[in-house]
Amino acid sequence: MDDTVAEWMAEVLEGPLYVGSTRTVSLPEHKPSISTVELLPESLTRPCATCELEHPTTWLLDQNQYQSSPVTTVQPGEVVSYTCARCRKEEVTFWFRVEREAKPRLGGSVVTVTVTKIGQWPEPLINPPRAVTRALGDEAKLYRKGLVSLQHGFGIGALAYMRRVVEEKTGELLHLLRQVADVEGDAAKVARIEAAKGEQVSQTRLKLAAEALPPALRVGGENPLSRLFDVVSADMHNATDEECAARAAEIREIFEHLFANLREQLDKARAFQAKLKGLKKQS
Repeated sequence: MDDTVAEWMAEVLEGPLYVGSTRTVSLPEHKPSISTVELLPESLTRPCATCELEHPTTWLLDQNQYQSSPVTTVQPGEVVSYTCARCRKEEVTFWFRVEREAKPRLGGSVVTVTVTKIGQWPEPLINPPRAVTRALGDEAKLYRKGLVSLQHGFGIGALAYMRRVVEEKTGELLHLLRQVADVEGDAAKVARIEAAKGEQVSQTRLKLAAEALPPALRVGGENPLSRLFDVVSADMHNATDEECAARAAEIREIFEHLFANLREQLDKARAFQAKLKGLKKQS
């Protein structure tokens, strides 16, 4: 099955309750439908309360010991579980409903699959990663409210909270970027960051900050700060609850990627700088 189907299913499992998500899958003539097992990702990447790491761990799909399939039917849906591969202690169970509608076409069929998450145990961790909590300071409370809203499917409320946090903490992002530029000795980048700090409009500061993002933090050549600027700048007044939820979720992913990795890169750069100074003293 296409990897993008598993990625989509992972987003549904980790997403809010009672928000149906639809995907169209093309099938060959000999295959009339698609099973739930074929939709499921073999692993998830998520935080573990036992491991307590800065970065998420890998969780593997559990094989049901009483049957050949990892999926158990519990009306009105189905249940699957994943276990942390690192500690093998923490387990998360998802309950979801799958609806399928197949339409024949030349050489096969097209199946429209709608998945709605209807339960999860243990309840989702609402607290943001420690690196984000430290960076946000007092604004962590607003960020947490945004996560709670997102988890319960209140997209408009979640996006409003997330946008407020971005507006308030763009200065903290600039501060971290400035520290990285200082350690790297990049005078031109330091000048750009200082110019951004002087801007009064938060969205302008964010746009300028994107230009100073280190290449190591760009994902597949894409600049996550530029994408953050696009999401925050987009009009939310005419957006649906689902569209707002998708934007809020994207802000969360970008924020957590940036704050965790910026601090990690800063720590590595400082350690390397100290090592070089030590070598110079020895020579």
